[in-house]
Order: sequence, then structure tokens, then C-alpha cells
Amino acid sequence: MTPTSGLTVATWNVGGSRRAEAPDLLLGLGAHVLLLTEVPPGLRLPGYRMTTFQHLTMALGQHYAAVAVAEGLDFGELEPPSVTSAGARVGESIFISTVLPWPNAKGAAYVGATQAEQTERCLDELEPWLAGQPSGLVWGGDWNHPLNGSLSGFTRRGHDRIATAVARLGLTAHTAESWAQETQRGRHRSIDHIASRHEQQPARSVEGRPFSTHDAYVVDLPRP
Repeated sequence: MTPTSGLTVATWNVGGSRRAEAPDLLLGLGAHVLLLTEVPPGLRLPGYRMTTFQHLTMALGQHYAAVAVAEGLDFGELEPPSVTSAGARVGESIFISTVLPWPNAKGAAYVGATQAEQTERCLDELEPWLAGQPSGLVWGGDWNHPLNGSLSGFTRRGHDRIATAVARLGLTAHTAESWAQETQRGRHRSIDHIASRHEQQPARSVEGRPFSTHDAYVVDLPRP
């Protein structure tokens, strides 16, 4: 899969799905780079090289994050300081996938008593490292906050800290206006994001059911 004018990037919270058909959804996205979260052990994607997993896992044994890059592209693995992030270098671009804290997140991955405090602590650790990356930075994953629209069921402090990081890093969140699947919290904008230093690009969604409660989001990024 060789890009001719840019890179197609997708993000999906796989939801730890071990169903054999789940890779078919990912392969069907036609992405050069996949920013994956809640990745089940043993996930294999023919035609892609994937970052190695952190040893720390989530409650159901799934890995927090991974980046998969289509074979034929220049690929080098990176190690972000956050244990809930994964990173890869593709040519002159840097791709980072991150899971930010969800409500009542427990375990060693996050520090703080509340989702808002955990989000702030996580970004205090990760943002300086992201700021030191080259201009071709693409950051995404499951940030567990919408960036626009209603924040009912989410935290204003967490939202504001994420928005501040995106702005200071000079990024555009292409998924900010995308809708998420209907949940118990109602209809809200996507909490899964793709952000880069490109002008706003349209994001399209692909239904994640029955494998995940999250949709996948796909953005075509032009060359920097």
C-alpha cells in the first residue's frame, strides 16, 4: 500500500475484541497508518507492521495502544513516556496513539483521584515529549472526552486540558465534529480522535459494532 499524495490515517478502539472478524474491519479501512486502542492480545493484521506492546495491560488483558503501519512504508518504533501510548515514525512523520483516562479508571497507568486529575497528570507527562517531535506529528486514539458539543457525562477540566494541549502543539483535531455511537450517556461527539498539523480535513466514521462500542474514524491527510 503506497501513498501517492498523502496518508490515510484511522483510529479505532477495538474494545479488546477477540472475534476473528475484527481484523477485517481494520483492513477494510484502507489506512496507511492505524492508531489502535484497547488492542486484544494476539491481534494480527496481514500487510501491516505493528509496534510492540507495553507490558502493562487493561482489566480484560487488552493492551492500551498500538500503531500499525502498512508494509512498504518506512517504519521505526518510538517509545512515548506514557505507558498508555504507542508511537511510530513513518518517514518524516510521527504517529502516536494514546488512551487517556476514562471515568473511574483504576490501576497503575493513571495517577489521580478523578478523571479530570488523571487526564491532567497524563498530559503533563506526555505533552512535553510530543512538543519535541518533528512538525509531521499525528496524535490520536481514545481520549475519552469529546472536543465539541455537550460535555454531559464528561469533565470540563479534562476537556480543557486536552484542548490546551492540542492548541499548544499546533494541531487540528479532524474528528472534533464527528459523532459517536449512541451510549447510555446519550448522543455526543466522538471521544476518539485524530489530530495533525494539517488544515481541517473531513473525517468519516465506520460503525464498530458488533466488535466495539466505538466507531472507527478515518482521515485522509495530504502531504505536509
